[in-house]
Amino acid sequence: MSQPTLGQSFVNSLNMHGFSLQHTIRRVVQDCFSQNLSDWRMEAVEFPVEVQGFGTRVDLILSHRNESVWLLGECKRANPALKDWCFAKYSWVHSGRSLEFLFADVITKGTSGGVRSSGMRLNAPDPPMHIGLEIKGNERGDSFGTGRGAIEEAVTQACRHMNGMIQFLDAHAFVMKSVRLIFLPLIFTSARIWRTDIELDEADLLTGNLKVTDTEMKEVPYVILQYPMSPGLKSETRLPPGFPLSLGGMLDFLYTRSVTIASTSQLEKFLGCAA
Repeated sequence: MSQPTLGQSFVNSLNMHGFSLQHTIRRVVQDCFSQNLSDWRMEAVEFPVEVQGFGTRVDLILSHRNESVWLLGECKRANPALKDWCFAKYSWVHSGRSLEFLFADVITKGTSGGVRSSGMRLNAPDPPMHIGLEIKGNERGDSFGTGRGAIEEAVTQACRHMNGMIQFLDAHAFVMKSVRLIFLPLIFTSARIWRTDIELDEADLLTGNLKVTDTEMKEVPYVILQYPMSPGLKSETRLPPGFPLSLGGMLDFLYTRSVTIASTSQLEKFLGCAA
């Protein structure tokens, strides 16, 4: 068996590291916007940010046509052996939340420079999910790269991107074209996205296992995942007045963020329905 050429090895590495996926997404976003098929404009790729001493780069930054909403994108090529990402929801989170919302960061310019950042609630276009797992299929996997835990890694990185950009604007508020911006973390992935309505609180207390052995799965172009960020991912910007003081309010407005996870196999559909 002949050894691959240097060029073949380089192409394989580009693919496995996701560079080709990232820039194809960038091209499709630009094409859809230029043809007036989407309201999302590409602003930048690989934008360097830092939060709590951790430096990183935002893969993709998209802004809405009205310039009031930014999507901070992480690109994640899924391991072919774990390309089915499956999501389920909780029936209860805390005593003060009877409905599920889309939790975003709202950034406002301060009167004396810098910005203020806080969580805000928006109506969710679809019922949000709370847990995601990669499920093994029959396809052969990558020889290196992320295996199980890819969802957690990607969501953590997307939240770090968002908070790093908040930290950047705190030092460079003049970049904001409006006095208020809404930030939403986003993951583009080559994985297939599935959701289920299984009841997670119906387990056998003796074994810890669910009483059912199967559940219906529905493939969707994207899901919204409610993610409780750790304090180590948070920016250090100032909080606005009137902040909720209850434990549930702190969970929602300080730490919970809704991360959209979109399958690149249905990218154009997502761009059309996301406005």
